[in-house]
Amino acid sequence: MDYSVFRKVDFSSVYELMYELRTYYELLEVDPEAELGVIEKAYESLSAKYHPENKETGYPYMYNQVAEAWSNLRTLEKRERYDKYLARIVHSPD
Repeated sequence: MDYSVFRKVDFSSVYELMYELRTYYELLEVDPEAELGVIEKAYESLSAKYHPENKETGYPYMYNQVAEAWSNLRTLEKRERYDKYLARIVHSPD
């Protein structure tokens, strides 16, 4: 069998795809019922960990994902909008 038809799997892309399927709460490693202060501390910790200038644990892709999660959870209005969106996705009849 000729296996050349299969493209090489880029495992970094698979890893990144796995994070695309996580909720913002999972990305920030917090409970959906967490208070804003807890979410902010998680964001600060993870953004420092994944910051591209951090030579040991820097990972620009995750840094951007964490920043996006924080931008959508940092105010009550945005958080409520995201929670409604998430509820629709989770409870969709598909």
